[in-house]
Amino acid sequence: MENAFLCLGLPERLAFSEEELREKWHALSREGAQASANQAWETLRSSARRARHLLTLRAPEVKLKGMTISEPLFALFDGVGRALDTVGSYLEAKEGADSALAKALLVGRQLEAKESLDEMTAKVSEAISEIEKQFPEWDREPERETLARMAADLGFLEKWLEQLRQKQVELF
Repeated sequence: MENAFLCLGLPERLAFSEEELREKWHALSREGAQASANQAWETLRSSARRARHLLTLRAPEVKLKGMTISEPLFALFDGVGRALDTVGSYLEAKEGADSALAKALLVGRQLEAKESLDEMTAKVSEAISEIEKQFPEWDREPERETLARMAADLGFLEKWLEQLRQKQVELF
């Protein structure tokens, strides 16, 4: 892939606002470069994809494939797994409920599943925000290993967030 930062006329850095990205994308789209603008937009609008792209540009020899979850994310991983299991168990029970009474008896489990998803969605979103707060510092003094670890962690977090959101939709 081409340099998405260059394509949109943005500096190669992690920290920038969504408004700044949107302005550059709209400007390029108006100039008739819709396909490349869209590809650059998709790459840079996600913190994880932006970090991976920047890592690819700055240190193409560093590979994220095979990186495991970092220790600070273990508790979140466990919580996400438990929340997804809670929802899965509820959905399975709901599918097997064949009467109005049986379905009514599952309301408590549905609320428990919703609360579990909401709690973990908030925690994962906060973990992403905490990493993003460090972007300006990493832009000033980038270290390949740190950037790789952060890109991998963001990838895990964004994947978990998507899974949680998908289960929220399935829940109702």
